[in-house]
Amino acid sequence: MKVGKLQTNNMARSLVGSLIQRLEPLKNNMAFKACLLVDPRFNYLNSKTLTAEEKEQTRRFIINTWQRMKKLDTSSPGEVERTVEVGNRASEFDAFLTNMFGGLLPGNEPQSKPFIQQLNALDLEEHQSSAFDVWKYWLDRRTTHPELSKLALVLLSVPSNQVDVERSFSGMALTLTDRRFNLSEENLESILLIKLNGSLINEIVPEDD
Repeated sequence: MKVGKLQTNNMARSLVGSLIQRLEPLKNNMAFKACLLVDPRFNYLNSKTLTAEEKEQTRRFIINTWQRMKKLDTSSPGEVERTVEVGNRASEFDAFLTNMFGGLLPGNEPQSKPFIQQLNALDLEEHQSSAFDVWKYWLDRRTTHPELSKLALVLLSVPSNQVDVERSFSGMALTLTDRRFNLSEENLESILLIKLNGSLINEIVPEDD
């Protein structure tokens, strides 16, 4: 943002242009769009971050990902289909028609809405500032949005680029040199883990502090 304000600097303009150019393929990545959709800093009431068509495509991607996750997760049972208990004031056919269009009769609202309804309701969230903790936001929703919360945390964990992978390869090449070729796999993994934790600490706590 600060570099973009340097309008008279040719290098600044070139740098900003390169960053914008690199952002385009990232914005076309479905995993990245899915992260935007579950983040109220970017997806909120009347948000223009994603077009209506992009939102629909992203929802389908999220639903497909959720279905694949359910197949891989053998420890928990699949989503139980909702049933509508019919009261004295409503017939079975009334309940059938209401449920067919995604509604519920009065008094039959479940404590947590079905997955797809929760997903669609994200478009109605309030806008949040850049300091908003989206990770904590979905952790707090594990009770009310169990399936969507689980999926959102997975989506937000997906790396947006290959920097970490390339960094790991570079770190291994600097560690497993010709003079240290006899390192065991366990020792090599431990050394790389220490280096990784050290770099993460430096990012969180600058050396100047």
